Amino acid sequence: MADSLATVTAPPTVEVIYDEALAFMERLHQAVTAGQPIPAAEVLHIADRLLEATQTHQPKLVGLTVRSSFPQFLFGHSVNTSILAMVIAKALQYAETVVRDVGAAALLHDLGLTKAVNGAEPRTVKYHDMRGHAYECLTLLGDIPEFTQLIVYLDSLEPRASETATTTSPPRELTVAERELSKVVRLADLYEALTHPRADRPTVLAFPAVRTILKTQHLFEPRLVKALFDQVGIYPLNTWVRLNTGEMGRVTAIHKGLPLRPQVAIHYDRAGGRLPEERSVDLAQHPLYFVKESLAEEPLPRRMRAA
Repeated sequence: MADSLATVTAPPTVEVIYDEALAFMERLHQAVTAGQPIPAAEVLHIADRLLEATQTHQPKLVGLTVRSSFPQFLFGHSVNTSILAMVIAKALQYAETVVRDVGAAALLHDLGLTKAVNGAEPRTVKYHDMRGHAYECLTLLGDIPEFTQLIVYLDSLEPRASETATTTSPPRELTVAERELSKVVRLADLYEALTHPRADRPTVLAFPAVRTILKTQHLFEPRLVKALFDQVGIYPLNTWVRLNTGEMGRVTAIHKGLPLRPQVAIHYDRAGGRLPEERSVDLAQHPLYFVKESLAEEPLPRRMRAA
């Protein structure tokens, strides 16, 4: 008999994979700032890890994208955009290899902003300061062979930006699928940006973001928007909502095809008092309940507000 048993390593949790992706993006932005080469193999490895997490624990992973506090806003924005782009592409039934590449492209889509906002706090960067960076991003990626396919998925971030990238290959017309997937990255980018703080809108809610996206019908085909909200919901996982009863709780599950009727864990009664135990209500099974409004954050219990 062997003197010792082999150590059994538990698979990493979704939170570990998410935090690893955040840490990698921090190192990547530091490397770009220092003029160092982009490690293509590591980018694809992180994309593979996130793709695996979408296959095994997608709802939980998507729920982590609600987080709004990051060491530097670009890291979280890039990781969240990658996750959202992957789940949309999966919902559109693209092959796993394609979904991985779309996720990798989304991880890299904001590299052009690295020097412009390096070290900035999340709430100090306004939206108009983040525009026009696609050319810089594609210039960084254009001569890296492993990213030849990824670049086409960044095409819609700036009109025909790929034609001006520093690349040894001549520009070509994108296929129908490539154009659709470039819009997937843009949709994920827009939704993530609309639902996280910026200097000119520190309080963000998912529902106003939904309205904004629905008004951009000239940018996104209905099937793309439907895929986003089928996977993320109108009221995403972990967001706080107030029901028509006045009770308040956190969204714990969403239902494909029923984005307005999530499952909610009730934590506060209608008077704002904290319940001793949470109570779960599935709005899909209780038609008399509905979400009256979404909340920017967890409410303070009544006695704490009075104090």
